[in-house]
Amino acid sequence: MRYSLLFLFCIVFLFSCKESKPYSYDTLQDTFLETEISKTTQVPVENFVDSNQEQISPKISINQEDFLLQIININLDLDPLDEQVIALKSRDNPRSPIRIAVVDFDTVTNSYKLSWEAETKATNLRTFIIEFNDVVGDLTYDIVCYGIDFEGRQTLDLFWRTTAPQGILLYYKPICNLSVSGTIEIQELERTRAYKLRQKTGKSFPIITYEQDPESQNLMDLVKITYYWDFQVREYVQGEKEKIPGQIVEDQQLKDLYRKGEKEFEEFLSGVWYKTTSNSNTPLELSNLILFDSRNREIIFSSSSTQEVYAWENSFRTLFNSLLVNGSNILVPFIKRQMVIRVQTYNSIQITGSDLWYGNYSKLSEGMYPSLSKPSAQANNLPSISGYYRSDTGDEYFFSPPLFSATVQGEKIKGGFSVYSMGNTILSMKIINELGLVEEEKTFKLDFIETASNNEIKRTLFMIPGVIYVDGFKPSSEGVMKLEQIEIIE
Repeated sequence: MRYSLLFLFCIVFLFSCKESKPYSYDTLQDTFLETEISKTTQVPVENFVDSNQEQISPKISINQEDFLLQIININLDLDPLDEQVIALKSRDNPRSPIRIAVVDFDTVTNSYKLSWEAETKATNLRTFIIEFNDVVGDLTYDIVCYGIDFEGRQTLDLFWRTTAPQGILLYYKPICNLSVSGTIEIQELERTRAYKLRQKTGKSFPIITYEQDPESQNLMDLVKITYYWDFQVREYVQGEKEKIPGQIVEDQQLKDLYRKGEKEFEEFLSGVWYKTTSNSNTPLELSNLILFDSRNREIIFSSSSTQEVYAWENSFRTLFNSLLVNGSNILVPFIKRQMVIRVQTYNSIQITGSDLWYGNYSKLSEGMYPSLSKPSAQANNLPSISGYYRSDTGDEYFFSPPLFSATVQGEKIKGGFSVYSMGNTILSMKIINELGLVEEEKTFKLDFIETASNNEIKRTLFMIPGVIYVDGFKPSSEGVMKLEQIEIIE
């Protein structure tokens, strides 16, 4: 079943980054393994930086008492030099809050300095995620921190750039700090074209929390609180508080699910889900699909132009019908994703948020893809591509699965690649820039030929460029690219 679903998706094990967030991550693994929310055990593990094993260091000295959880290089103020955003936590106290800090370049001393630091409400290292988003709408990035505290509650800490009390270095102030036994959502609104062209400020995003109603005996009765940005007081203030009565659940399967824990919710999610819209009655024409694979601990996102594979790290029950899921990119572990999945019916869910993958989904039954019920024989006989290859025009490629580097017309490029089957053998390559963003994606129909003589093995790749659609590969009008590798047999 796993292979048939992968065949359906045309999944390639490559990562992609949102173009709206121009930053790169440089991450270190935590030294705490939190086995339970109520019990945290310190477990030393080997630190790693990124998938390329390049050593990245903070630009300032870190106290020995602190563990360096994460480093993010990002240009927060549009000057020529990047800043660093650092996540820290006390080594000796698992209950200590995770701290967030900004390191800025001081042009007076010609050195990097710690310009600002603050605590968050989060304590759990495995679920801590930093994002950058213009939540307020003033054309600058706010620092958004999601996490879980020691009591198992979801947390949100939002920091807004403001004027430093002294000096000219970057400085932030907390404008929203929440911790709820439920869910927290930033409701992103459509902004004007003038905002997108950076000509005018935009609408601020409301922040919404859902918690079980403490005054009700029915666990399905909720309290919804909306928080709004108040420019006068420079923080988010609580707005309307709305009681949402729980609907009577007649489906016995849903009743049973709502009483159970994370494992049962994960098993419920396992399978393929397709994104639904109000103006489509033919779900198989919709290209946005998600595979939740609880057995192999993977979440696979697929559209006609983008595929992402995430390791399913952990899940937390938030409300009776909701699950908080954390994942990391299978190739680049420092790319994180967090989402709240809300069960609507036994065959439909809602994934909250605003990017390509968020929205309403329905479960795809096996009857909707009967021709894919058996794994493809070709998928089990894919060529293994590694080592040095050269083209007829002198371009050079070096493949080290799942990464590659190349010199094309004198220009050096690098990225990730994957070979998979969709009727034909497909080679997909994603080129990344210095910031770690996907700059270009190339897809080829691949013909692999290997011949052997007395003292050498010759491998040839014929690569036909094209595009993957839901119904298969479509070649473009570009010419065929040929790469060759010669292995000398001693």
